[in-house]
Amino acid sequence: VLLAGRAVEDKLLDGDYTSGASNDLMKVNEILYEYITQSGMSELNENLFISKNYGDVKAKWIQDEVKNLREKLYSETKGIVESNYKEIKDLAEYLLEKNDIDYDEINEKYKVKYPEKTHNLIK
Repeated sequence: VLLAGRAVEDKLLDGDYTSGASNDLMKVNEILYEYITQSGMSELNENLFISKNYGDVKAKWIQDEVKNLREKLYSETKGIVESNYKEIKDLAEYLLEKNDIDYDEINEKYKVKYPEKTHNLIK
């Protein structure tokens, strides 16, 4: 989800990015660092845990692993955006016109049933 905004920009603007997704990218990096160093999800060092106070948290191998995972996830996200681009563009145009859409409108518009209603309004 956090990479989707940049992936849509990539599709729409052909790599001429805006700063709109910068906060999302910062969050992605923070999550991936924690995923690798705090949750034991490193592919290179299984079950690793590095304390946030430990100086090695910014080691090159960790940065490389974060980068590789981020690039993999970004590539997958771009594929999802590409395969759903018509719906994304349609939804964006709808939101520009109406300003918001609720859960029932999304279900009606796209004939998709989501497992549970998490938000009543999307802006």
